[in-house]
Amino acid sequence: RRSSDLTEVVDGARVIEGLGKEDFRIWDNEQEQQVADCYYAKEPLDVALLFDLSGSMRPNMERITESAEAALQELHAGDRVAVIAFAAKTRVLLPLSRDMAAVTAILRHDLSTAEFGGTTRLLSGIDEAAKALVAEAKTRRRRAIIVFTDNYGLRTRRPGPIVTRLWEIDAVVNGLFIRDPRQV
Repeated sequence: RRSSDLTEVVDGARVIEGLGKEDFRIWDNEQEQQVADCYYAKEPLDVALLFDLSGSMRPNMERITESAEAALQELHAGDRVAVIAFAAKTRVLLPLSRDMAAVTAILRHDLSTAEFGGTTRLLSGIDEAAKALVAEAKTRRRRAIIVFTDNYGLRTRRPGPIVTRLWEIDAVVNGLFIRDPRQV
């Protein structure tokens, strides 16, 4: 797979590790070219967990936070997590942190005792999460925003500038749309 200036060697969906530049031969216009560099690296991840606290999300929040807490177990040393809540307004509950105990405490306490209500201003929440990620110095870290929402809300912003900001900070957005508490 090729992504910008990087290439991955995969077997199905699994990345093949341990290959060196001597394992590759590359031709350009029928001329063999020297491979300049080859490495396998897992870049650390910055992830913003973005939680919808509109009134319709109240019945889902306990299971959502349990699922988010379980997902934290998949992170690696050096990864950082921010916790952000949104409805009519957006609040950063925890800026990017390597302290998974602090993240877990926010999930267990702040989100379970949060005041729910207001409308779902999804684009505003995503934009604020992007701003939280861009506030950090640009590094070779991967960046992602994971949104937990039922997506019942208002379109309050134009998506163009938000998409541009996400593009500039090289972040992906993944939405987990909850329609029924049993889906979590």
